Amino acid sequence: MVIWSAKNPCLVMVELTVPWESRCDEAMESKTAKYAELQRESREKGWHTWLFPVEVGDRGFPAKSLWRHFTALGLTGRDRKRAVNRLGDAAE
Repeated sequence: MVIWSAKNPCLVMVELTVPWESRCDEAMESKTAKYAELQRESREKGWHTWLFPVEVGDRGFPAKSLWRHFTALGLTGRDRKRAVNRLGDAAE
């Protein structure tokens, strides 16, 4: 998912990955590397960029990154927990 604003140059990239639960950290590193060049180019052009590689294990286990990213996007408390649970259910 890509969210951008031309009015205030900002780009938010969210990529959901559903790896084996034992490979969540590896999946995050892979996605971070995959988008590093796009982030660098966007920042050089004056855009604020955020990359959220989100991992939900293949049996619905939400990785720590999911909780952090929802917090960064402004979801807290019950709303954050509900969103995490919904993504976990969808990944099963």
